[in-house]
Amino acid sequence: MAEASHSGADIAANVERMFQRAFALHGQGAHDDARAIYEQIFSAVPGHPGTLQMLAALAFYQGDAVQGEAYRDKALRNYRHAMAQIPPQQIPALMNLRAGLMNLLLSADETEAAAAEAKRLQLPLQPMFAQPQEWQRLRNQAIRNRRPRIVLNTIPKSASETVWNRLAKGLGMAQCHVSLGLFPNCMAVPGRVREFAKGGIVTKEHLAPTRFNVRSLTDAGIDRLVLHLRDPRQVLLSWAYFVRDDIAQTPLGPLWRQTCPPAAYLQGDFNALLDWCVDRYLPQVVAFIEGWAAIADDPDTPLSVRFSTFEHFLEAPEDHLRDILAFYEQPLDVMDTRADAADGHFRRGKRDEWRDALTAEQKARANAQLPAWILERFGWSR
Repeated sequence: MAEASHSGADIAANVERMFQRAFALHGQGAHDDARAIYEQIFSAVPGHPGTLQMLAALAFYQGDAVQGEAYRDKALRNYRHAMAQIPPQQIPALMNLRAGLMNLLLSADETEAAAAEAKRLQLPLQPMFAQPQEWQRLRNQAIRNRRPRIVLNTIPKSASETVWNRLAKGLGMAQCHVSLGLFPNCMAVPGRVREFAKGGIVTKEHLAPTRFNVRSLTDAGIDRLVLHLRDPRQVLLSWAYFVRDDIAQTPLGPLWRQTCPPAAYLQGDFNALLDWCVDRYLPQVVAFIEGWAAIADDPDTPLSVRFSTFEHFLEAPEDHLRDILAFYEQPLDVMDTRADAADGHFRRGKRDEWRDALTAEQKARANAQLPAWILERFGWSR
């Protein structure tokens, strides 16, 4: 029995090495080489959920939605099967599988099922931009200095990475995420939120405007959130560049078909990619803004929402940061607004580049999707 067990362990270790090799090749853009290894694993272990997930991603990237959905649905079933085989005491292995399942559910728009997994997920906070020891030192120092627990919730491509870095550096705080998933289905992990709520951290998220996310924050004692936005037409233009040059090139990116088009758009004429973003991406940006505005305007909401915009940050960066401090009831002098902080994902930083980049017909279609109240509320003109 011991020899058989050892043999089984050796096989599992070899499969894991093969999978990591394929994943690395996948991330380097060597799709054919990665697929060959994934298919070897699939032949040997047909129920390997990670392999099925990555074969789904490759199929979606190539525009084969039927095959992609078949692989994805089989991956979902096999994630659950694999979890059922893990002894309860092997918590890290179980939680890694649960996190993979939750991410895949979110990419498939199965948000209720993902929420059920999120409630049971035990994942530690992952330090960002600092080694664990330095990260913990920053956090402890920020707690001693009574810094607020800052939630910066943002629309993608709004210079939010830069704002996040400047807040953290200026206040001497740690950085992390408390969610899993990508826009538009970014979901809070309640266990992570509870740990975040102990203080000392600035978190940046793309949390969807859902009851689950609001409840996950408020149940942990988080009573306020900054919602950082940008003109949706500029967002769609910046996203077109970012999804082509970054997101689509990551192994998991193509699973998020709500925001990542297939290769025919990514590798073809940029104008066609813009058409896709106008028709497919922009509606999700508008829904995100509408959803959070409804939460902010609800007199019974337990969460106070402060809106900020890329345009204000561009025009008056120090004032923009001080407004966030005021919202968190912090003295203005506690922050070094000139602290050295990296600009992240800051492609060009222009306000109205979309006016020249979109065709007249694309601008008309984009404008037709934007309610007048959104433009008026946030100072964006047609």
